[in-house]
Amino acid sequence: MNQKTWALFAYSVSGILLHAEEPLALAEARKARAESIPLVAVQKLRTLLTKPHLTLEERHSAELELGRALFADKDSTGAIAVVQSLLKIGNIDAELLQAQIFASDGYWNRAATLFAKLAQLPNASVPAKLGLAESQAALGQITEAISTLESFLAEHPKNRFVELRLIDLLIQSGGHQRARTLLDDLSSSNLDGDPEKKCLDGRLLLAEDHPTEALAVFNQLLQSPNTLTDALRFSATLGTAESLLLLQRAEVADTPVEQFIARSPDSPHLTQAFQKLDQIYAKQANPSETVLKLWVKDAPPQTATLARFYSARLRIRSKNPESALKTLNTLIESSPTSPIILNAQLLQADLLLQKGNLPAAIKAIEDAERRATDGLQRAEIEMRKANIHYRQGEWLLALNSFDQASQRSPRLHQSATFNLALSALALGNYHRYSIASNAVTPALQSTLALEKGLTQARNGDHLAAETLDLFLHQSPNHPRQSEARLALSELAFAANDPRKAEEYLTVANTSNPSPETAEHAAYLAVFLAEKSPESTDERVAKEAKSFLDTYPKSALRPEVQMKLGQVYIHAGDYVGAETQLTKLGQDQPSGPYAEVALYLAGQSAMRQINQGAIDRALVLFDQVVKRDGPFKLRARQQQAIIQSQLGKPLEAIVIYDAIINSTPPPDSELRNAVLCEKGDNLILLGRKDPKQLENAILSFDEVASKPLTPPSWRNQALYKKGRALRALERDQDALATWYDVLNQPSAGEPEFFWYYKSGFEAAELCRAQKHWVNAVGLYEKIAKVPGPRSTEAKERARELRLEKFLPWD
Repeated sequence: MNQKTWALFAYSVSGILLHAEEPLALAEARKARAESIPLVAVQKLRTLLTKPHLTLEERHSAELELGRALFADKDSTGAIAVVQSLLKIGNIDAELLQAQIFASDGYWNRAATLFAKLAQLPNASVPAKLGLAESQAALGQITEAISTLESFLAEHPKNRFVELRLIDLLIQSGGHQRARTLLDDLSSSNLDGDPEKKCLDGRLLLAEDHPTEALAVFNQLLQSPNTLTDALRFSATLGTAESLLLLQRAEVADTPVEQFIARSPDSPHLTQAFQKLDQIYAKQANPSETVLKLWVKDAPPQTATLARFYSARLRIRSKNPESALKTLNTLIESSPTSPIILNAQLLQADLLLQKGNLPAAIKAIEDAERRATDGLQRAEIEMRKANIHYRQGEWLLALNSFDQASQRSPRLHQSATFNLALSALALGNYHRYSIASNAVTPALQSTLALEKGLTQARNGDHLAAETLDLFLHQSPNHPRQSEARLALSELAFAANDPRKAEEYLTVANTSNPSPETAEHAAYLAVFLAEKSPESTDERVAKEAKSFLDTYPKSALRPEVQMKLGQVYIHAGDYVGAETQLTKLGQDQPSGPYAEVALYLAGQSAMRQINQGAIDRALVLFDQVVKRDGPFKLRARQQQAIIQSQLGKPLEAIVIYDAIINSTPPPDSELRNAVLCEKGDNLILLGRKDPKQLENAILSFDEVASKPLTPPSWRNQALYKKGRALRALERDQDALATWYDVLNQPSAGEPEFFWYYKSGFEAAELCRAQKHWVNAVGLYEKIAKVPGPRSTEAKERARELRLEKFLPWD
């Protein structure tokens, strides 16, 4: 029996006894819930709780029963909300209900903590003890769950239900001898004909590596399917399929599962049956989609929906992702209320991520998140969100999401913890990395050691070489050892030790490298050339061109193309950059670099300063805008800048307003830039229309007035506001504005560019107005802040004092 069934069994034992002298509505509600009609119970209890005559004890009983009814109606959130007042006063029954809700929703850690507390109380309830065992089993703590059930049996011997569950857990944990002993004891208790006992006997035979004997037991059970419960019939079906797999008969192992699905379209185990069928198809050399297609066309709705979903999975394994994506899109549109839709959306997100369509993938994940109802589902979603955060360089968000996934799902714990460690590395949080690394398998620890060394190498950490050398010593046969040597080669280049760098690179390239290793070495050679002390743009470009010529179909090609385009930009070859980056965007329109490549190509065209290039830039930025991706608004900004450069400030302002009012809105960095650039164009218009200068001031104020605006943007906005005020001949207001730049302390790295422009321009304004003392005061205020022009400010103050015979302090 599965874990949730046991948790719900524990729940069903509690709270269904009638109590003497309680309100009739409460007794009726208890009865309705016991009859599996929780909606009636909910309605009666809500009505009862509006009555003013209830005693406090009756109110508490009604609230508790309402919580149980809501839980039975699968409204966990409502159930928890109803019993909040009971939880605050430490009501044990309410805490038990909360624990059962946690278990039902897959929050097994929380459930285990509460069940453990309740199980230790004097006269602890049966549901608390059994709930603790199920929580431990769900968390993979099989040994602890077995111990809990054995303790229970010591107090409540000969409980057939618990004995069978104990045998089940012993089989899972590998305690086959103990399981066999208990099973034999059950045989002496007149249970030889018990189908549950027989089914466990078949499972144990499988665990003992006797698939032929197990198959005979399961076949015997399935000869009389009408005498079995649905759960036992399904368990025997799974046992039959697993026996056939162990007997190397995968090509026929799907038959019993397909028969179960066809004969039991209303089974609560239908989803699990499809999952098993999918596992079998994955082990077959040439799985047929015929049965799935037939079910899609002719089976009842639930079966047809599941068949469509697993057809998509089969097509993914058959290397046909486009067809799989089309199938999933049809499924999501045609069966929006099916429970499988959440999994379909997650699979859809995976395929979209593989295509590099990040916005669509994010939408699919957000749609799935709105459907999630339990902790395991949320764990799957957290994993995908974490992967997106990781790909976007949002390391802290990725770390937190991986952490959530690892806690919510025992199945995902290892992979989530591994990725958590990678996120911690990216953050430079080696303490968190160490904790996560110690929690994964030795094989994953070895890979993490390599990743640590590679991360340290990328960050210029002086311990990188030591870490990579230790990895090579401890894992000489690791399939990625060549990466460590290539990284050591890169470190040697950076340390100006070409001899050692050549040694590492030679070993990596000559120690019988696989094609993948050779390709990766050539790829890294591009970036090694960039980091070499003798690096030149020509050398990096040569390595990049060599890689692109040698590996025309490499998956790493887009990154090298991007690097080549960036090298051209750095070298001032904007024609070459535009050509390379435009080609990248066109060759890989769905790839992860397409949008940024087109954006940079547009910028490269802008810098060529000729009408044809400007026209191409506008076209390239328009292509970025039409993609509706992360660079859309930044491309619009570049279009506005071009309009401004063409002497069209009105057209530029229209675009800037569109960016400001877009949905979703621009991030704060882009918004600040757009507001400042809009203000610049309003100042241009203000030469003929002074009212536009007032609008410019409003634009700059919108940046400067925000309390969290970074100093660089605040100071820029205030400086430009001062310029607008001067254009309005409001010199004193301009002076006060520039003084505000000097007078606002900035946390973190100081901003000097706009700071000095404001300070020196304010001082020059005072000098122009012959306010010598004020000018000296401004220079000396500037000089007090250590910076690149503080000495200059101090010297100007000294010269002005001498020139105007001003007294010294």
